[in-house]
Amino acid sequence: MPDQRNAFLPGEWAMIANEAQMRAALQNYRNREEVIAALRPHVGERIRIVGYGFPHGSGVRYDLQGIDQPVWEECLIDWSIDPDDPPYLAAIQCYEIGIESHDGERYVTIRDKSGKLYSKTWHTNPEHAVEQLTAIAKMRTRIAFESRFGFTADYNNERPTANQALQATAAPPSS
Repeated sequence: MPDQRNAFLPGEWAMIANEAQMRAALQNYRNREEVIAALRPHVGERIRIVGYGFPHGSGVRYDLQGIDQPVWEECLIDWSIDPDDPPYLAAIQCYEIGIESHDGERYVTIRDKSGKLYSKTWHTNPEHAVEQLTAIAKMRTRIAFESRFGFTADYNNERPTANQALQATAAPPSS
């Protein structure tokens, strides 16, 4: 798959979703009942990610410490999401992910809700990248999302936007 991404990295901790969440998320998987049965004893547990892979033509599967079978990404949740603590909000509450055109090229952008640009990247399939980044932003906290995709938000509004920084470093017009 082009530009495939995983929400969690080895060494991070995740929590096994409850059965209703798993059942809803795994509707299109043939082995749904087998996966749910294997994970039922671990619902609500914090479990360490030890590896991940991308089976051909499907989603992301993780190897988890203490579980003998690979687990689909949809069965995991970020245990640190807290709707009452700004750094631990789900990233989708803080960022808008979209596609913007510049000089005939299409870029995937991540902006905060005020419109400040934090990431602008080129992808072979921007629609697919937006879909994946949006799914990850729904699953991960703001700080985990920022760390995962290599940017840090401006919590105190002290830094210039990317466009302001570019303008400040641009050569002055020649006279």
